[in-house]
Amino acid sequence: MRTLLLALALVATTVGLASAATGSLTVAAAVPVGKHPAGVAPADGMLWVTNDVDNTVSRIDLTTDKVTRTVNLGGKGYPDPAVTATSEGTLWVAAPSTGTISRIDTQTAKVTATLTVPARIDGLSVVGHSLWVTSFDPGRCSSNRCFSRLTRISTLSASVTGQFSIGSPVGITFGFGSLWIVNHREMTLTRFNPATGKVVKKLSVRIRNAGTFEGPEQVAAGLGSLWVSQPAQNIVTRIDPRSDRITARIKFPRSATPFTFAVGTHSLWVLGPKSIFRVDPRTNRIADSARVGKHAGSDYRGLRSIAVVDHSLWVTDGDADTVDRIDIDQTLGSRR
Repeated sequence: MRTLLLALALVATTVGLASAATGSLTVAAAVPVGKHPAGVAPADGMLWVTNDVDNTVSRIDLTTDKVTRTVNLGGKGYPDPAVTATSEGTLWVAAPSTGTISRIDTQTAKVTATLTVPARIDGLSVVGHSLWVTSFDPGRCSSNRCFSRLTRISTLSASVTGQFSIGSPVGITFGFGSLWIVNHREMTLTRFNPATGKVVKKLSVRIRNAGTFEGPEQVAAGLGSLWVSQPAQNIVTRIDPRSDRITARIKFPRSATPFTFAVGTHSLWVLGPKSIFRVDPRTNRIADSARVGKHAGSDYRGLRSIAVVDHSLWVTDGDADTVDRIDIDQTLGSRR
């Protein structure tokens, strides 16, 4: 394993919303779902939304914006389904606090398997016939080490096939031939070979003066780059996977708290608890933004997940109990 400290000098750095357009991102439909919707994922021509209080999943017809099925999940304790991933004909749903994972057949909308891995689950990613699950529990610490685990599950048998030691793993994604895992406390991004089960290298994304639990959270692969959210500092970091160098630190407005994102229509769509931002990858600047919903005194972090389906964004609103559709300017898909 080789640790690479990323260059402090950045090729590009952007700031705020001074030049961002506003008003073009508006909610076209707000679809009522279950209690406190969290995760969202498209699969087999439908949209699937997890509801973490009901322990259910809502299936939505994308042609009518209507819920056509509610899937009841199992699991011991009080599962809070919030994290999703898809494989061929399958939706995987994880409940972070209980470690419950459900496999749903997207053709029949039935649960075909339920298993448990260590909590607290933070991320899922499918590579071939394996589902990779990150678990990090900041409440289970000893001698300055907190419980951390990377688990591999067979998508065919829904059984655990491997466990790996990875420090404070939270966000995870697959891209550019590797798994990329965010290490929250170490403030690094791990490149992991899923074929060998070995760490290839670690890349530092540390920001000066960041506290122990103010590290990065999520990672996405797309637009030729890796994108790492650092909500405590209101920053998204862009990394070139070929050179393993930071190419931009994209700064967001104070209190934006950009924690997750989706890639689509040649843009990076970034979600905070109250707002959506569009980042233009050509300029590394925020090109558009919108405040969505009402979130005063929110107990459920407001906006929670985002997905791009064709020329629409879908965003779960944990306060309004809806998943909101925001139609995207179709000319964005042809811009270079």
